[in-house]
Amino acid sequence: MASLAILSDLHGNLTALKAVLADLQTFPMDQVIVAGDVVNFGPCPRQCAETIITAKFIVIGVWSLITTLIVFGISIIVGDLIVLPGWSMDLFASTFVGVMGCALLTLGLIPFVAFIAGTGRGYLPPFGWTILTMVMAQFSAILGWGDRFPWAVPGLFSGAAGPRTEILGAHSYIILLIAFLIGLAVTYRWWRDADQTR
Repeated sequence: MASLAILSDLHGNLTALKAVLADLQTFPMDQVIVAGDVVNFGPCPRQCAETIITAKFIVIGVWSLITTLIVFGISIIVGDLIVLPGWSMDLFASTFVGVMGCALLTLGLIPFVAFIAGTGRGYLPPFGWTILTMVMAQFSAILGWGDRFPWAVPGLFSGAAGPRTEILGAHSYIILLIAFLIGLAVTYRWWRDADQTR
């Protein structure tokens, strides 16, 4: 039987949140649901918000990587079942690096989506942001400056537009890292300074 923990009505009480998190380490749960009222009113709303948002980023990252591994594993099994020609360990290794690298680079752009979801208070603004950045990534790659646009880097890394070593340089990864850090900074800043009572 699955175990479930529901956190609710913390109201900015960091001491209570830390106590509950310590209990969750002692008594692990299969699922933890944060039902709301994390920051309203209490003495430490910002620290509670930062703790919860950090946990969300970690969970998103871990689950995204697990999902990527599952999809990659299924594709390998299907390829084996249909006896896909041209199979080799070199192909497996290069494809694994391409898929996992693309996934990690894409995860580096998630903080901007989290920021837009928080400030937009819904799913439509981040959905619109995703479509906009996908279109801009396509145009930037076509125009030859995709290596300088962070949202084009994961797609170019995948090898869809040709060998990644010819398209991407160290500057591409540095630009994506800077975008990641800016996204984290603005997301945490918004969570810290926003009026969470509305």
